[in-house]
Amino acid sequence: MTKVRVVGMNSICKELAEVGISSCGAEETEEIMSLDKFEAYSLDPEVKAVVVGLDSAFTYAKLCIASLYIHTGGAKFIATNDDAYDMVGGRRLPGAGAMV
Repeated sequence: MTKVRVVGMNSICKELAEVGISSCGAEETEEIMSLDKFEAYSLDPEVKAVVVGLDSAFTYAKLCIASLYIHTGGAKFIATNDDAYDMVGGRRLPGAGAMV
């Protein structure tokens, strides 16, 4: 079975599930990604894509894991949108594009 790694909101996981695609990664990950953890991180061979959406709980660990799947595991990289920011109260709130 093909699986998708999600960096973003759980709503992406729900939408993928509705069309029969298994996903992982939207849940919280390790707070700190040390060099040792990065080097020892085990990739799930069923993950074939990394999908990025807005994630208000984005961490360096999520970035490292996504990078491993893309560069080492050969996963495709998919961005849900590339909005640099959203306007909130007259201020620019970083959007998904800032993570892309």
